[in-house]
Amino acid sequence: MKKFFLAFAVSLISVSSLAQTTARELLEKDLMKTKKIMATDVRVFNYVTLPDDLNYFSSEENRKNWVINYYVKPRAGNFWNSEFTDSDSTNYANGAGLYFAIDPVISKKYGNSFIEIVIPKGTPFINVVAPIALGSATRQALISEGYMSADDQLRLFPKAKGFYRDTLRVMVEPHLIKFRNMVQDIFNSNGIQFIEYNFRTELGQLCSTHSYSAFTLIGSKNDSDLKNAILPANIAGISIYSTELDLQNLSESEQSEKAKILKLRNLIEQMLNLKLGSKARAALAAQTYPGQELKDLKSSLYSCDTAPKKVK
Repeated sequence: MKKFFLAFAVSLISVSSLAQTTARELLEKDLMKTKKIMATDVRVFNYVTLPDDLNYFSSEENRKNWVINYYVKPRAGNFWNSEFTDSDSTNYANGAGLYFAIDPVISKKYGNSFIEIVIPKGTPFINVVAPIALGSATRQALISEGYMSADDQLRLFPKAKGFYRDTLRVMVEPHLIKFRNMVQDIFNSNGIQFIEYNFRTELGQLCSTHSYSAFTLIGSKNDSDLKNAILPANIAGISIYSTELDLQNLSESEQSEKAKILKLRNLIEQMLNLKLGSKARAALAAQTYPGQELKDLKSSLYSCDTAPKKVK
């Protein structure tokens, strides 16, 4: 009899503890299971169409000012900005933020100019390449605490009831602002500045294995200006480059950086155009990047030769 009452008391304590766990606590626990730390410095690429007034872009100062203050900060800031409410699946497959491909070729059609940033080693990010499973207690609490309706959940968590890129896209709709703010708070308190999501890539031309993914830059919440995210410190000096527009007066550092990006882009495009087999691609890569250069290049590209085989 004593054992029965002891077991009953323990069960009451467990139920009571569960009842005291909030939707935010439950969701944070589920989401942070996929939190990762970038193992090395990683190069990622974005294409953008520049405005018509090229005179403005004839100075390095203006180029860097436009990239940071009129493009990267506000695009990343859309994640935090409640005025951004576009949930169109064509334009924003992974929700608000600024998208970066893991190679410089696959997103070339999206603009006439390009930028490269480096995600620093040690950067925390969250992975929604596959849906993040949410516990039944989490889903129930989100409804009971008024974050969403049951119908909302069908749109927010369509993939096996998981947190997915569709979640990030749909949650910007105005009636879901309470849920959106909670996700923002969870990401901000855990230092999440990038989100990895499923996307195409041409890294297979160069790498024996790789992930099929890309990254969304969201930066950190800027409490004094929600329309402009706080960016990782190393992004402050980036510039913009083009092969379709004649941007004048590139500095030596800009010319060097542009040449480095184009060397990689040209190699991948050459492999694609020639439709080379794996051995021929490997030989061309070794010829273009001799010895340690090739090892250094691959280590700078996300998941290149380090991803498990057949990751799709």
